[in-house]
Amino acid sequence: MASETEKALRLLEYLKRFTDKRNPTSMPLIDYYFKEKGCPDFFGTPNSRRRNKRELIKKLAAILNTDIDGNLLPKEEWVIVYDGYGEETNKDREFICNLYYNQPFASWDVDDIIKSIEQNPNLDNERKKELTNKVKRYVSNKNYNHKNPGVRRGMNPVDKKKFLIKQKRNDALLAAIIKRKIL
Repeated sequence: MASETEKALRLLEYLKRFTDKRNPTSMPLIDYYFKEKGCPDFFGTPNSRRRNKRELIKKLAAILNTDIDGNLLPKEEWVIVYDGYGEETNKDREFICNLYYNQPFASWDVDDIIKSIEQNPNLDNERKKELTNKVKRYVSNKNYNHKNPGVRRGMNPVDKKKFLIKQKRNDALLAAIIKRKIL
């Protein structure tokens, strides 16, 4: 059986790698992930799993969303976010919904960092590739797609095609507007 610390670290790792504001998770998806990894009872028996996960998420949020004196940070600085967190209610929610890790960098920030690495003339190609991989691994998550930044990894092909068509249409419209203002 895993210790409380190990469970907290594994859960935090899962949240960092697979969630962000646009891609929250749920308690059943967390169960599914750990089941697929070969740890179906990682959070306890089926009867206690929901309660154990809920308590662990609340502890993580309480630790990561407060300063060193125990004061709640401003909402934009929260690390672990879910529906109802920070609300003054006496009701204990049975389910935690829309849970995500508040990524420190947006996808466009990651793109800017990667572009600046790729355009740096002082770095050789091997070093550029190494730094780019580090940025992708440590600064972004699995939902980030470097080739098409607005496209989420795992997006179904129909939605991806619609998104790319819409993006091209918006780019063409923007180019036309700029052209008219310049001329």
